[in-house]
Amino acid sequence: MPYHTPVLWLLTLAALATFAWRMTQLMRPILRAPADPRRDRPLERLRGVVEAVGFHRRLLQFRLSGALHLLIFSGFLVLFTAIIEAFGSVLIPGFSLAAVGGNSWIALLQEIFAVVLMAGLGLAVWHRFVLKPARFQGSNQGDAVVIYSLVAAVVTTMLLEFATSVAAGGDPSETWRPVSSAVAALLIAAGLTAEGAARWTEAFYWLHVFAILGFLIYIPGSKHRHMFLAAPNVYMRDLGPKGVLPAPPDSRGKTGVSAIGEFTAKHLFDTLSCTECGRCQSVCPAFAAGLPLSPKTLIMDLRDAMIDSGLGRPELPLIGGVISEDALSACTTCGACMEVCPVHIEHVPKIV
Repeated sequence: MPYHTPVLWLLTLAALATFAWRMTQLMRPILRAPADPRRDRPLERLRGVVEAVGFHRRLLQFRLSGALHLLIFSGFLVLFTAIIEAFGSVLIPGFSLAAVGGNSWIALLQEIFAVVLMAGLGLAVWHRFVLKPARFQGSNQGDAVVIYSLVAAVVTTMLLEFATSVAAGGDPSETWRPVSSAVAALLIAAGLTAEGAARWTEAFYWLHVFAILGFLIYIPGSKHRHMFLAAPNVYMRDLGPKGVLPAPPDSRGKTGVSAIGEFTAKHLFDTLSCTECGRCQSVCPAFAAGLPLSPKTLIMDLRDAMIDSGLGRPELPLIGGVISEDALSACTTCGACMEVCPVHIEHVPKIV
């Protein structure tokens, strides 16, 4: 249809603008904070990013949650090719990945990893809502439900678009799409005609687009913003000796902080990168002893205070308001929380 290209351009630009605006709102306090440049030893920093993000080194220390995250992560990497083709083929008429295997080996990988991702998503739902690890206590469960639903919508609409395209006939990737072909056979057996399948292909295409753009718009307000923030946060991790606190910035003029804006940019960036996974909470001796400290909720509370300050809302006192004195005094400064955090958040220096 001739209107597809301008409509998709309009929707895409609107979604990107909304995403950028929401992220800018979150980043404003960080951009105003004292600088904490960590650009030394770039190769070592990059190696850490590859280990943490690419190979899930810390995530796999918790085997089930690490494995299911790896399934979802790898699925997203491969299915990004489907997103590129879905948008590229309409935004730029004539664009196609066919020349590099879009209708053959890439199509097959999309089929395989769609199943892999959905398996990981199913494990995630079972893990969170059936096993219910204690470390999820205090995390935003509603946010997880929204994300799981959006991910399922993205993958399901993609597979149904492929399946109805196969059912309509003439799809050049049909022989490379076993899952979609099986679904197409079921749809045809249920009475779907070629003409009807063609109409459904277009409908599922737009549902797929809306699911992707909805996901993009939602992410800045979700803990799953770590999709974009985890890698830079790991890159900026402290490479100094363990147990040595980083020096406060010269501009502060004092040792501690009494307002959220006195934290360095890296410390505030930490709070946005938190995935609320609760690994830090699960290894904290103070939390295990029943003391009023959870490293996870401490980071979450600092994050919420930072966001409030960026939006111009009235600020609570940092100590005794945002964070209780009892929580601070309960910390043993053992650093166990920092050793298990998959995105290398620095809890102890904030508390000290």
